Amino acid sequence: MGRKLNLSHLSEEETDRILSVLQKDYEVRQAEKDRLGSFEHTLQKEQNKTQVLAQQTKFNKNCCIRCCQVFGLIFNRRRQCYHCGYNICKDCCDYQADTKHYVCHVCVKEK
Repeated sequence: MGRKLNLSHLSEEETDRILSVLQKDYEVRQAEKDRLGSFEHTLQKEQNKTQVLAQQTKFNKNCCIRCCQVFGLIFNRRRQCYHCGYNICKDCCDYQADTKHYVCHVCVKEK
């Protein structure tokens, strides 16, 4: 934003209005930047946790990689995420009807 605006032809009211709009734009952009930064931080923490848990191959055979719930034979059955390949429970995934695959919430957020 290195350009300078010549506002001399505008009234003081118009100038104030323009400045208030620019200030509001700046605040909205800053809030969005902060929100995305927080979102990226959350995803990074989840990826770090997943990497540690994935090293224990028996763990992901028996437990959800996202919430650590134990899989059952009838209830809370194991599903495999189509994108990352990890085993997940029903609470940690969404069914994509168009592709007929389960996708974990982390992979959905990354898209």
